[in-house]
Amino acid sequence: MIEKKIGLTADGLWEQLKNAQLTCVPNIKFSQRVDGGESWWLIQATGTESQYRIDDVTRTILQRLNGRMSLQQICLSEKVTVPKDALAKQIARLIEIGIVVPVAKGAEPVEHQTGQTKRPLNPVSFVFYTFNPDLLLRRLSPLIPWLFRPSFALIWCLMISLGVFLWLEHKSELYTYLQMRATDPIYLFWFWAVYPVLKLVHEIAHGLAVWKGGGRVKKAGLMLLVFIPVPFVDASDSSHFANKRQRMLVAAAGVMAEMLLAAIGLVVWCVSEQPILQEIGFIVALTGSLSTILFNANPLLRFDGYYLFSDWIEVPNLASRAQLYFRQLVLRRVFGLHVETPVVCQPREQKWLLSYGPAALCYRLFIIVVIVALVSDYFLWLGLCIAIWALWLQLLKPCGMFVYDLWVMARRQNNVLRPVVVLSSTLLIALLALFVPFKTTFMTEGVIVLPEQAQLRSMTDGLVTGLDASGRHVNAGDAIFVLDNPDLLAKQAKLKAELTIKENLRHSALLDKSQRASLLVEQIGALHKALAHVAEEIGGLSIRASQSGTLVIDRWQDLEGRYVEKGELLGFVYQPGNFEVQVVVSVAQAEMLKEAGVTAEVRFASYLDQSIRVENIRAVPQAIDFLPDAVLGSAYGGDILVDMTDESKVKTLHPMFQFNLDLPVASSEVFLTDGVFRERVPAKTVFVKFTHSPHSLARELAYRAREFWFEKML
Repeated sequence: MIEKKIGLTADGLWEQLKNAQLTCVPNIKFSQRVDGGESWWLIQATGTESQYRIDDVTRTILQRLNGRMSLQQICLSEKVTVPKDALAKQIARLIEIGIVVPVAKGAEPVEHQTGQTKRPLNPVSFVFYTFNPDLLLRRLSPLIPWLFRPSFALIWCLMISLGVFLWLEHKSELYTYLQMRATDPIYLFWFWAVYPVLKLVHEIAHGLAVWKGGGRVKKAGLMLLVFIPVPFVDASDSSHFANKRQRMLVAAAGVMAEMLLAAIGLVVWCVSEQPILQEIGFIVALTGSLSTILFNANPLLRFDGYYLFSDWIEVPNLASRAQLYFRQLVLRRVFGLHVETPVVCQPREQKWLLSYGPAALCYRLFIIVVIVALVSDYFLWLGLCIAIWALWLQLLKPCGMFVYDLWVMARRQNNVLRPVVVLSSTLLIALLALFVPFKTTFMTEGVIVLPEQAQLRSMTDGLVTGLDASGRHVNAGDAIFVLDNPDLLAKQAKLKAELTIKENLRHSALLDKSQRASLLVEQIGALHKALAHVAEEIGGLSIRASQSGTLVIDRWQDLEGRYVEKGELLGFVYQPGNFEVQVVVSVAQAEMLKEAGVTAEVRFASYLDQSIRVENIRAVPQAIDFLPDAVLGSAYGGDILVDMTDESKVKTLHPMFQFNLDLPVASSEVFLTDGVFRERVPAKTVFVKFTHSPHSLARELAYRAREFWFEKML
């Protein structure tokens, strides 16, 4: 770009510029800033959004550029002592961005329109309408004294505290409500309608904060952010504020407004009984909090939190300087090249410049993955297109440009060998990491499934009045629990009395040859059936073992005196080897388990130091949507996400695959506990470690891609 304008080359810039007659474009705005005790100047040409940072010496020279004196003459008259090469690079950069322009000899300086750098199209975020918001902000300006006073700040703190308290009190209900409504089209419509209004308040707060500091907002508009119309304002005029706190206030104003609305929305959701108000309040609370945490207030993205953080630590141009600093560090330390234009920084800035660049890149990639996942839930192909675009723009293109610049610098400095060796070694390590098989195991949870005859369930409601001790050996037919239900006995006595009366009436009807006899016969039959049912329930007050084995009752000491309901599982009679383990895994893990030679190692939750090797692994042939037991789901602390709207808490959010493991008879072996040999009694939950044939990271990624496709297509 420099070569096209004035024919400059990278070598010997001072010799090329010292006799040039230069001038600045009209109406340059200079604003002094002091960060970390260092004074510098921010310059901006009228009608542009580009800003550039210069030091005191460069500012003095720019003010003397009139198109008549050469750069060398100005330096001699101002007695400039800075290195000429550094000054020449600074002036060359200003020529490149259009702030300084050359003037032909004998010609008068002419106006130069600085051009805007054309940014690459971003399909996730682009501007489609702009306007001047001066009239709107002028009408709202009477609110400024009320909004930016200590009393309103106190109100803000109280509302945020109330919002945090309500969130802590109702976080489980909020999570359940989100799962219930997240996939509802009506909820998505309300979100699409409410979010722009929320962002409008956010941007108005920015504009009013700029006005409070004496600045002006000259541009506002609408942009499409992930297909949602979102308003924005250009608050860049606040960059020229000399007061650090004023700049921080402008950056924080939008976030504070959004958090206040989120707290109000949460209050509305908690107290309102109107469904529409609850819906709106929940959306405002959710978007106002999540968008603030993930985007606006996060310093790793170039939104409000970034500018607030940059001003707070007093490191201007943090993102761009961090990128250049990390780049020059890699070029110098890794590739052994000399950086021609090093990033000038104070010692206190180095830790921020070194850490910010990689952290911001990782977080941007994380956000892109989240956006792709959300969009793919509704528009699969659009999500894939966004993923390809992001991969190109965030990784492939920057890496390609870096390698190209590296090659040009290496050839110019006659130092090609080391960069070639480093790049070749890096590529080789990456290929080895991708394609060399190494992973052979993964862990998951499972549940023990006992046969029906091993379970001890109450046949009727009743109060536990007697039970056997857990851990004792019992035989088939032994009474384990004794329940008491006086209502059943009273019901039985009542039915017997009614039966006696009906029998007597039937005999009288037969003697009188009355037509009532046939009706009484039907009533007597119904009473006999009711008595038989009650007798069966009374018999169920004594719960007996259906098989021999070891009695296992969870917290058996607390059962006596407790009222149990019909069908409640009270315990089981355990026979070693007479059960199987059921495991639910993802699509990618199922692909691994379908290979030959897969084995498993099972550890009971109650005896983690003991393991059982399993080789008989059977796969359920088709995908499942329901867990064999709710304990495996996220509702009860498991790793598998379940639909919280499902009352049983066993419906999975994504298709899963089930595998059944037959434990060998050898699992009935005894082990030593406290010096006494005892029979193994397992807990309900087990941990399963699967061992499969080695596979590479590339194969793992292929499995994950198939899993993603499988989930989205279903």
